[in-house]
Amino acid sequence: MSSRVRSLVLFASAVALFGCSSASKGAADPGAGAGGSAGGDATWTNGQEVADITIPAGTTVTIAPGAVVTLAKGATIFVQGTLRARARDARAKLTGDGWIGIAAAPGGTVDLEGVDVEKASMAVDVEGGTATYAYGTISASGPFNVAKGQKLTVTHATVAGATSPSFIYGEIDATFMDYDANLAEGIVGQGDGAVIHIEDSKLHGRRTQDNDLVMSRALSKIHVAHTDLSNAHCNFHFDAVDSFDISYVSAHDGGYGFMLYGSSTTGTHTVTSSNIFKNFGRGAEEATLNTVNGVITLSDGYWAENGSGDADNLHQFTGQVKVANMSTTTPVPGVGPRGAVP
Repeated sequence: MSSRVRSLVLFASAVALFGCSSASKGAADPGAGAGGSAGGDATWTNGQEVADITIPAGTTVTIAPGAVVTLAKGATIFVQGTLRARARDARAKLTGDGWIGIAAAPGGTVDLEGVDVEKASMAVDVEGGTATYAYGTISASGPFNVAKGQKLTVTHATVAGATSPSFIYGEIDATFMDYDANLAEGIVGQGDGAVIHIEDSKLHGRRTQDNDLVMSRALSKIHVAHTDLSNAHCNFHFDAVDSFDISYVSAHDGGYGFMLYGSSTTGTHTVTSSNIFKNFGRGAEEATLNTVNGVITLSDGYWAENGSGDADNLHQFTGQVKVANMSTTTPVPGVGPRGAVP
């Protein structure tokens, strides 16, 4: 089974579990074992053990600073109310062998600062409500899933050793994020209207065949700025994309800087003020005679040492890729993150 198929199977399983109603979960008491009253607010402290659980609407569960909370095998934290933490200075942890992850339900709020999430199948699944993840490390099979019409905000966070992609049908807004795609695809625009917004971050992988860092399979809108992408099969891979604006980015040491299989014939498609270098295939590649692209502009940047020489900076079939002021000698200053990334 390919990694892509495994990812979709895992995602489907996770959604099925996340979609259960509170009745099917037995409306578990979020305060059980944590000193909270039945159906009331609760605090999870160090040593807490939690089974499959629903946090009902109107209820807040707080994860205490420094708390290590162990989830049972197959457990989901299904959030209809609020799950929150302020543990930046003394990180908490959610862990457990074979647990599923956190699911934000319609009307729910996931607001986590300083919580590491490990060993989950899908760490943060936003099916409704609002979700923010900050100042933590995710070591899970699948880092994020965002349903259509929903939004996840990620800042000052690390994703380590994923084995499945993050699927974005709605919107992800990520800043100061270090994302290790490992051997998998990275952040994937999976549905029409998906929005991927990344700034001041680092994304990297292992240069295996399916190891593409920012990918669009549908009519997504992509914005990436002041970000470093490296060591992937494709740093950017667009099978189909509505619009993209890429600026002050380094795309290097991969197979391809940009794989441009398809884009809409309308919308903005620009790569500006960026450095594209040391990709062993090509800097930018349209790949096939069947490629359909709107006008794509690469301008005011630097590309060099791609493939076997300057001729491999760009390979196109459509004639739609327009080049203006791309240097082969002088890198653009000021690219990459504008501050420390975890």
